[in-house]
Amino acid sequence: MTDIPTRLNDSASKYFSIFSFKKRKENDQQETRKVASLGLKSEKIKKKVNKKKRLPLLNSNFQYAIDAGQKEFDASRCKTCNMLYTKGEYFDEGHHRQYHDMFVNSIKFSGWKNERIVRYFESGAKIIAVKPSDPKYMLRKIDDLFSIADLELGIGQNVYSSLKPTSIFLIYVTVDKRIGGFVSAHEIDKANEVINDEGLVDESKSLPAEIGITRLWVHSNYRRMKIASEMLDTLRARFIPNRIIPKSGIAFTDPTDDGKKFVQNYTGRLLVFTF
Repeated sequence: MTDIPTRLNDSASKYFSIFSFKKRKENDQQETRKVASLGLKSEKIKKKVNKKKRLPLLNSNFQYAIDAGQKEFDASRCKTCNMLYTKGEYFDEGHHRQYHDMFVNSIKFSGWKNERIVRYFESGAKIIAVKPSDPKYMLRKIDDLFSIADLELGIGQNVYSSLKPTSIFLIYVTVDKRIGGFVSAHEIDKANEVINDEGLVDESKSLPAEIGITRLWVHSNYRRMKIASEMLDTLRARFIPNRIIPKSGIAFTDPTDDGKKFVQNYTGRLLVFTF
């Protein structure tokens, strides 16, 4: 949201009780939540977001808008880009238009002349692999996908800062020439297991692992269609020539709550590693 709540003094509160607030956290913390949720990149915000601390889009402790009988009051979620914003609010709608255009352009995919197709599906969908040595226009596409995924994940890293010699990116292209999801991975040799629902990690011992997943994202319109599983199956089969890596050899960095459930269903356990 874009309206910053205003604190009024006691004399004002007796006239406009709906604006009466108790003591809140400092305004800079609120500003961080507001800007990070909209994907804006200032140096101050970038430092906070880089800590991978996921920030809620709405904070119920604050009143951001007044219900004065508007037809469309409160936040709305765009069905295309999945962004939460307030209709009729000038700055919110402006940020939504900007992000929506970037989102739509990023997931369009008409194909590349020298694309590396690693799997075809009967539906006409396909999975394409991109490596660090590929042309810059391919890596720019991956960077656009990073921006989209990171808005949901609350992370602020571009693809170039995370490249490693063993990095590989898989893009799932739907039959209607849209990017339905992507995965980013590189080679690792050990990881640690999450041992309870609270996310406690057993750091006393390291377990062998071969693939480290730094991003796993699926477009909201294509979720629950096994796209994430298909990408990981393809990754395990293609990561090392002539050998399929077992599911137990995959580890992840800082998965979301939904991500944890998916990983545990897919691998039977949850291994994490530090990127």
